[in-house]
Amino acid sequence: MRRILFILLLFLTTYCVRPDNSMVFSFENDSSIDIVFLAPIRYIHEVHFLWGTMYDLDAKDTTSTSAWRAHFAYLDLFPKKRIQFSSGYSSIEEMSPYDTVRIFVFDGRYRREVNPDEIFESEDYLLCRYDFTSKNLYDLVDPEGNIKISFPPSIAMSKVKMFPKYEEVNIFNKE
Repeated sequence: MRRILFILLLFLTTYCVRPDNSMVFSFENDSSIDIVFLAPIRYIHEVHFLWGTMYDLDAKDTTSTSAWRAHFAYLDLFPKKRIQFSSGYSSIEEMSPYDTVRIFVFDGRYRREVNPDEIFESEDYLLCRYDFTSKNLYDLVDPEGNIKISFPPSIAMSKVKMFPKYEEVNIFNKE
């Protein structure tokens, strides 16, 4: 029995180690509502079903509909929670063919009541769209090497191009 437990433990510890050097997104929900991040994630070994990248989008297409159809990963976050997720990229420059990485934030309160197609293909649930440049992403790398992205946007994110603008999105900090 001990031998089986030891083998199982050994398997789990080696399986959970990231096989690559990929950049990690650290998504934070600092609001008082449930939110959903829709983010570009390159195919990675550990998660076969979550992948769609900026390479799948037209540079001029800023809609969440195209991101959803490109199979961007969606990550649910309860209020005041954080999740870390591998981007699948070994560098920030790899993330986008045209120096823009788009991440969408949706109101997640309806996530369990409404079909995901309705949420992500409609602007009705969209709270914010972040358009990160490579420089923006480098500025958001924390001491552990993770790209720290929060909603509502932190002061460190005030220079990021977003829709609506930083001041309008930041009203969620007052809740």
